[in-house]
Amino acid sequence: MSNFYMNGLQMQDILLHFYKKSLLCLCFILIEEVILMKEIDLNNKSKKNEGKFKAFVDDDLFKEVNRFNWYYHNKGYAVRYDCSADKPKSILLHRYIYELKYGEIPEGYFVDHIDRNPLNNQISNLRLVTPAENCCNISKYRNNKSGYIGVSKKVNKQKNKNGTIWKKEYWDCQWYDNNSKQRHKYFPFDNIGKVRAARYRDLMVKQIYGDFCGELNFSSLEDYQKALKQAILKDLEEN
Repeated sequence: MSNFYMNGLQMQDILLHFYKKSLLCLCFILIEEVILMKEIDLNNKSKKNEGKFKAFVDDDLFKEVNRFNWYYHNKGYAVRYDCSADKPKSILLHRYIYELKYGEIPEGYFVDHIDRNPLNNQISNLRLVTPAENCCNISKYRNNKSGYIGVSKKVNKQKNKNGTIWKKEYWDCQWYDNNSKQRHKYFPFDNIGKVRAARYRDLMVKQIYGDFCGELNFSSLEDYQKALKQAILKDLEEN
């Protein structure tokens, strides 16, 4: 009995040892990731925002990239200006880094930020995409009023022969097809219609783009069903 008890204590010591070792390894991994990433200060025309914006690059490319003065573009990107030619041109940091690593970008392709952060220019966060795939990987706009990506309110106004103006409101579900053409599908202007429009947008972009679909409105079928249930109850209360 005592031998069994001692073996149990020894087993606890062994497990504790491996647990501590695993934590130590995890710390080294996290520290290594921080060390391998460096920041580049971006200049800004506004003195108020001076030193506010920084771009992130890989350690092995930092020396090459930091030779230039980089600026914060009003669209959120890091950019520099090449005035060596007759006509000055702007060079975006993420495109510059991608070409340093992989060579010239094929015509008609874009370099996409996987996490949708235009200042995270680590090579692991950059990928080559088509124009349609680039349009798909978006987050919710700041002025979004529906609460869902790709869903907006539309109003159709018409005038009758007697001069009476009437309007019809509806939810406009939008996405881009493989040819970068914007597509639409319309849903009733109520809470249920809004949730259904958001789900339809998710299904379409997932079907067309797969892993390149970007951020979705619902992470799972359960999330959609939960939102739909809440919308049904809200519509019942309002009516």
